[in-house]
Amino acid sequence: MSALQNQYERSVADEFFEWFNAQHGTNYIFLKRAGEAPDLIYSLGESELLIEVTAGYYDGEHARFLWEAARRFGCPQGLGWSKLWRVTRARNCSTH
Repeated sequence: MSALQNQYERSVADEFFEWFNAQHGTNYIFLKRAGEAPDLIYSLGESELLIEVTAGYYDGEHARFLWEAARRFGCPQGLGWSKLWRVTRARNCSTH
């Protein structure tokens, strides 16, 4: 797995759990990569939740377009497509 894909998966899951925790008053935290599948493990106390991150594309061209942009700017698409223009302009992929 590439570092970019790893960053993408982690970014998507972190953003989701930030929202989920705020909505439900929970405190899920990243525990570790799980390996091949699922991708990640988050924990809440003694409980572990296995997470598989996926993405949907219109077609192969759409997927290539998005991943080529992500590689070119060094930013994972998991930062959110709605934020892509800010990230690519700032070229600072460490913030979401």
